[in-house]
Amino acid sequence: KIANPISFGWGDKIAPRVGAAWDILGNGRWKLSSSWVRVNDVLKYELARGSFGGDYWHDHVYTLDSPDLSQLSLSNPGALGRKLIEIDNRTVPINASGQLEGIDPDMRPMSHNNFDVTTEYLIAPLTTFTLRYTHKRLRYGIEDIGVLDEFESEVYTTGNPGFGLTSDSVRTPTGASVTPKAKRDYDGVEFRVAGRMTHFFYNASYTYSRLFGNWSGLASSDENGRSDPNVSRAFDLSPGNFDENGNNVYGRLGTDRPHTLKLFGNYAIESKLGTTMLGLSQQAFSGTPISSEVTFIVPIFYNGRGDLGRTDTFTQTDLLASHAFGFGGGKRMVLEAYVFNLFNQEAVTNITPRYNRNGSIPQALTADLYAGTLGDATQYVAPLSPTASPSLNPIYNLPLGYQEARQIRLGVRFQF
Repeated sequence: KIANPISFGWGDKIAPRVGAAWDILGNGRWKLSSSWVRVNDVLKYELARGSFGGDYWHDHVYTLDSPDLSQLSLSNPGALGRKLIEIDNRTVPINASGQLEGIDPDMRPMSHNNFDVTTEYLIAPLTTFTLRYTHKRLRYGIEDIGVLDEFESEVYTTGNPGFGLTSDSVRTPTGASVTPKAKRDYDGVEFRVAGRMTHFFYNASYTYSRLFGNWSGLASSDENGRSDPNVSRAFDLSPGNFDENGNNVYGRLGTDRPHTLKLFGNYAIESKLGTTMLGLSQQAFSGTPISSEVTFIVPIFYNGRGDLGRTDTFTQTDLLASHAFGFGGGKRMVLEAYVFNLFNQEAVTNITPRYNRNGSIPQALTADLYAGTLGDATQYVAPLSPTASPSLNPIYNLPLGYQEARQIRLGVRFQF
């Protein structure tokens, strides 16, 4: 019988929450509140599916007895001879204790601590000003953490990067961690004014923030938004944790937007024909950082994070118009029109970060990487040639994605 490959006890799942609020003036107009919480994440299915036998397929290897490949098909496999081997790729290694191998026995649940302080003040009977500070710190991430075996195949341990079997105490000549702790720190200050008048509602907010670390999260912005939670390329091989100077790569993460402005308002017009609603929203965000990368099997941010600057500032205006016809008895028919990106703006939302088009920088150079003596990593990217050397990516540092074009959506709803 195979024991559960990952099992957390009750002690691992304790998630305390503490909060308090104070009515400063004693009249309900000015509130100060604060909270501290610990949040444990639910382990996603992707890790279990790919690592513990959920992916199921077979490899069949046959001799090729006929050189006429035109005769080879599923319905007429005439060119195939005897079967040489069949491999069940669902097989997973089991140790002497009946447990799946490759799981750090000291692994903790993925979790983060969140602290915030909020003050809200009623500046008018129906208008509130809010100021909030948020401080969020990742405690443990969960990833598959890899090394190369003697056959240069990737072999993985699933655990908390920088803890347990992959402790960050193992250092390189530069003093950097071979497997640093997963770091994802967020700090943000938000200013918000929201309120309403007889027919008008409005909400305006501005946030100044920083998202910093070396782990881009469950949906990996380091891999163009790849959504394979807990099995990204982060920590897959230790060279991916370094820049060309032998330092661990920390910096602004790929979804960092220091400045975020959101404005929204809608106006309702009542008439004998029903209710007309007009809404307008405006967004303005800082661009996201772009980091050059070369490939040592895994991506390496050889110049650190954000060396290519940021994408364009993202601004977009959206419009809503609707009209509701009343039929009595609470029944209504609503005609509505949404216009997204009203002015058809076309900001660059992504840039190609990869310096080498194909191939991989020689793995033998990783010792220089650890020692901080690699030098300019791009010197190993050769021009396109018949050899197996990596070649320059012709679209390096060119736009890869743009803001979605103007869209108009029309709808009819019947409410009862």
